[in-house]
This record gives sequence, C-alpha cells and structure tokens, in this order.
Amino acid sequence: MQDYAQTVITVIISTVLSSGIVTIIMRWFVESALKEANEKRKHEIQLRQERYAAEDRIQHAVGRCLFWLYHGAKAYEKTEKRGFWNGELEAAYTELTSAEAAEKEIDRQQLAAANEPK
Repeated sequence: MQDYAQTVITVIISTVLSSGIVTIIMRWFVESALKEANEKRKHEIQLRQERYAAEDRIQHAVGRCLFWLYHGAKAYEKTEKRGFWNGELEAAYTELTSAEAAEKEIDRQQLAAANEPK
C-alpha cells in the first residue's frame, strides 16, 4: 500500500511540475510572439507615416506648381487683355481648391475621432 501511495504522490508531483514547466514555456512563447507582433506593427505604422508624409509633400508641390501656372496665366491674361481661357482655367482651379478643402475637413474629422477620449 505504501508503494502505491508513493507512486500516486510521485505521479501527482510529476504532473504538477511538468504542467508548471509547460506553462512557463508557453508563456515565454506567447510573450515573445506578442513582442514580435508589436514591433512589426510599430514598424508598419512608421512606414505608413513616412509614406503619408511623402504623399503630402508631393501633393503640396503639385498644388504650388498649379498655383503658379494659374497665377502666370491670369497675369498674362491681364496684360494681354485677350481672355484666352474662357473660364476653364478658373473652374479647374476652383475645383482643385474645393477638393483640397474637402480633404482637409475629412482629415480633421478622422483626427478628432481618433483622439476622442474613451
């Protein structure tokens, strides 16, 4: 009977110790996987921010080029007194500025939603 009790106690202790070791190992794997996923997410966010910044610089440069083309055409039109553009340039420039304003409003709404206290 004592051998049987000793065997049962040995099995219980072995089971508890092995499950504890497995728990520690699994926790380590899960924590390292979470850490790796978090680093990957941070890297992806950084890449997106850099891409958005580059797109903003390009959009600003295109807008400035179009502004100066518009400005030059309007200045030429004033000096020559010959209305070459029949309103198309003015309409296109107005459409561009209203599209930029709409985009800025969407950006403001998204920022407000993202920064709303929880």
